[in-house]
Amino acid sequence: YDYQNDFTTHNDCSLCRKNVTGSETLSCSTCQHWVHKNCIGKFANRIEYQNFLKYYSSREWDCPACTAEILPFIELENEEFYMLLLDMYCEPTYLNKENFQQIYTKLKDVDFFSSDEKTLMENEKYMNGIDPDHNFQDYDSCDYIIDTNLITSQSSKELNMVTFNIRSIRKNFENFTFLLSKLKCKVHVICLTETWLGPLDNIKDFELSDYHPPLYQNRTGHMHGGGVITYVHKDINSQKLVKSMSFVDEFNHCLATEVKINNKITTFLNIYRSPNNNNETFIDKFESVLEKTKSRNCYILGDSNYNLINLEKHDETRHYYNLLTSAAYKPLITKPTRITDSSRTLIDHIWTNDLRMTSLHQSHIIITD
Repeated sequence: YDYQNDFTTHNDCSLCRKNVTGSETLSCSTCQHWVHKNCIGKFANRIEYQNFLKYYSSREWDCPACTAEILPFIELENEEFYMLLLDMYCEPTYLNKENFQQIYTKLKDVDFFSSDEKTLMENEKYMNGIDPDHNFQDYDSCDYIIDTNLITSQSSKELNMVTFNIRSIRKNFENFTFLLSKLKCKVHVICLTETWLGPLDNIKDFELSDYHPPLYQNRTGHMHGGGVITYVHKDINSQKLVKSMSFVDEFNHCLATEVKINNKITTFLNIYRSPNNNNETFIDKFESVLEKTKSRNCYILGDSNYNLINLEKHDETRHYYNLLTSAAYKPLITKPTRITDSSRTLIDHIWTNDLRMTSLHQSHIIITD
């Protein structure tokens, strides 16, 4: 290649800034600088370097400097990257030092720049073997339940929770307690939404036996509607309101409760978002709370009025979904929660970032009238 007559690129190396001479080299697709062979990196032999040049002769290539900006972990050593993962996730779910070393060894042995068809097929087989998109196992146990006798305790260490849109606790409290009494398993945490309580209501009228005094939020400004209540069973020694992760306004609720279960701190977010068209504050406030859950074991329960079935057709719903999945949350309710003759919606959600025992999560949608 006649680099001397190429006026679209720069002859000074993007890494060492010295002039590049010779023809066996590449220019960066991003910064348009040529790069010395030695600055590109180490090659086992001349054949490997020739394969490298041939591979990128018809493809875009980014120099190490630009790659480091695009992929900030590219220059980290194996051990440094592992320690970074430990810092990001206090208890990595699937990645440990041994299988990370195994993946690294596989990648190290792959000749990515070979033009040999057999080698390319072997490379693709290698990559499929470590690609999360090909190996991710999603355990979805969500189902519908009519007979609550089918919901039974499997272990003394299990954690059971319920979210229920009660739409006026004054009107439906008795019906809800009857439904609760039919369950054969102990419910440790209950999150009610749309309680519709006002300043004249006494929260003591809605206490449950065997549960701590409830934590609650009413809609601000004495406005009708909204409201959330969280009950924690007395088998859990204590409950604590986390004010820094809670918010309430005229449209939205997020009530954060911290409990200690099996010697581990777990946070529960009881959320409600009004579908009012003037509601423009939920996402920003919710995103701020999500940031604070990164180092916590957390469950999010409630009625967000984001229909996950409509994910591809509603930008704000997609934004909500992407916020949670990018923060390593998994939805445990995956089927419509409200069904009529003409519609079906999935707006009542339970999310968790505790993915270590994901295959053991069991979720049910209780069918009531």
